[in-house]
Amino acid sequence: MYVPHYNLEKTHKLLLGKGYRERMRITKGYVEVLRRCGSRDEAVAAT
Repeated sequence: MYVPHYNLEKTHKLLLGKGYRERMRITKGYVEVLRRCGSRDEAVAAT
């Protein structure tokens, strides 16, 4: 799914409002995203 950067906040609020919080992986910035991508724990959880 692609969301333009200028619609990210609006999309985030929409998904939270529709009850998708449990299915979302919310991070506090791009560094945390990269850290999770390189984590073995995350890779195991995904399979």
